[in-house]
Amino acid sequence: MTTLSIRPPGLLARVRKQAFQLNVLAILALIGWWGHKNHWQFSHEPERVTAIERTVARPETAPAASPSPQKVESPLLSCIRFESERQVADLGITVLGATCRPLAREVTAPGTVTYDPARHAQLSVRVSGTVWRIEKHLGEPVRAGEVLAIIDAPAVGQAKAEFLHSIADVQLSKKVYEPLQSFANGEVPRKQIRAAETELRKAKVDMFNAHQALVSLGLPIDLGKCEQAPEEELERHLKFLGLPASIADTLDPASTSASLLPIHAPFDGLVIGRDLSVGEVVSPSQTYFEVADVSKMWILLNVREADSDSLELGQKVAFSAGTAKIEGAISWMSTAVDPKTRTVEVRCSVDNPEVLKEDGQQTGKRLLRANLFGLGRIELSHNPVALAVPTQAVQWDGSDHVVFVRMGANTFEPRRVHVGITTDEYTEVLDHLNIDDPVVVRGSHILKAELGRSLAASPP
Repeated sequence: MTTLSIRPPGLLARVRKQAFQLNVLAILALIGWWGHKNHWQFSHEPERVTAIERTVARPETAPAASPSPQKVESPLLSCIRFESERQVADLGITVLGATCRPLAREVTAPGTVTYDPARHAQLSVRVSGTVWRIEKHLGEPVRAGEVLAIIDAPAVGQAKAEFLHSIADVQLSKKVYEPLQSFANGEVPRKQIRAAETELRKAKVDMFNAHQALVSLGLPIDLGKCEQAPEEELERHLKFLGLPASIADTLDPASTSASLLPIHAPFDGLVIGRDLSVGEVVSPSQTYFEVADVSKMWILLNVREADSDSLELGQKVAFSAGTAKIEGAISWMSTAVDPKTRTVEVRCSVDNPEVLKEDGQQTGKRLLRANLFGLGRIELSHNPVALAVPTQAVQWDGSDHVVFVRMGANTFEPRRVHVGITTDEYTEVLDHLNIDDPVVVRGSHILKAELGRSLAASPP
């Protein structure tokens, strides 16, 4: 007996629809599980097709003269390749081989030329008087001890007279005291001997005071010779005391004043100032002569506070003011910072050579003049064989210095380097570069920009 199964209409369609929905849910669940596991990164972004391909910067041997500092090696850098050599030329990129040259690290500071205070004197008179004679004039060279001018001062004549009087008192006291010493005990009262001895000692004290008065006027004299000299000879000696024989021999002892006081040059130099005339009344309160030794000068530099920590005694200084150029060394540094300018004063003493003509004849001029303003360069360090490239070729990528080396007609390799001495024109490279490596100079900033874009687009 056959049994017919009768299905309700639409049942098969509903079953198929439910099966499809279950399959969709299963697929979605699988996709969700896979996405969770892979952090929803379905595929890596394909590398952009650019003119840049990744390579490794080749660390080269550092120059023997400048060992590289200890530092972590540079990470991978991108080698920059352009489409053609024509494109490189259109960008204006030029290269220059790395060379060895002397380089010095310097600090610049404004400076002023001045006289050495120990060799610069402003002269006055020791006592009031009248100008009797002028021996040296403005601009004339002088030797130490030469007479610049002669003053007629009454106080000088009085001091000489007192000195003569004191010598006479000493000689008289000796004539009284010395015979008393030859008598035997008891022949002359002891009181008389002590009185004569006291008078002699007083006379010697007065003579000492009179002698010191002459010394304080700049008229030194030998006491021992004066006591032994005949009276006439002593008077003549005192009358022209302080005057050189070349002047004294031309004067008449009978008619010449005994109150003459010379003004002497304290050292070899040049008369750079004179403010007196014959017959003028002068006093110690004013300056009448100015003498300076211009063969040596001081250069005072005002170094910025930030640069002062690098300074040391003995460092070389190159000073230039207009056409004048001279070299010296630091001989003194101030222990204080100027509160207004925030600078430290530095001094160097230099020889001031004469300016000669082409045929070697003297011109009467010196290279440096007082109050001359110029620029000083203080050498902090020096490398006579530094491996250097033009400063324009060195770029900063935010963490390191970078130079670009040409590897082919249109290919350039960036290298992270350590730099040493840097000047306006050249920079010392301490590592990752060899002599004659073709380094990009002009256009290095373009390659820096390309390198920055490459690194920004690279995956982490």
